[in-house]
Amino acid sequence: MTIHRTSRRRLAWVPAILALACALPIPLHATTTPGTPVSPTASATFATDAAVREGMQGVRDIMAVQEERIRTGALAPSDYRALAVAIDAQLHGRLAQRALPKASAVAFQASVWQDLTYCVGLMRDGRSLGLQRTGAFGVQQVLRNYGQFFDHPGW
Repeated sequence: MTIHRTSRRRLAWVPAILALACALPIPLHATTTPGTPVSPTASATFATDAAVREGMQGVRDIMAVQEERIRTGALAPSDYRALAVAIDAQLHGRLAQRALPKASAVAFQASVWQDLTYCVGLMRDGRSLGLQRTGAFGVQQVLRNYGQFFDHPGW
């Protein structure tokens, strides 16, 4: 393969441009401000019903029992599968009976239900212990997000 003379001239600038880019100072933090304000729904809390509150409390209780062992990595693959089965029972039991207003239902489906389903799948079907543990960490994050964005007294 031959490179034409024109291409060689263009390529000759590449090292110079890279050197210049590397010599420029890099800011330690962003100094820009957002162009648009955060939408009101991004900071609003969404309504829940008894089915959601009971189901999410059930998931929280299940995870609380194993929290220390998850943190220290002391669970075996069978323990993660058992957690997944217990949380899945909450998903398809009490949580499936929810009757939320439209905005809350959409938010719950997108930010809780789908994430919980995915994380439970990782714990149940993960091919490695690390992947199963990642699923458990994901469930813990879903619980934090739920408490932040959904109205659940005492959460």
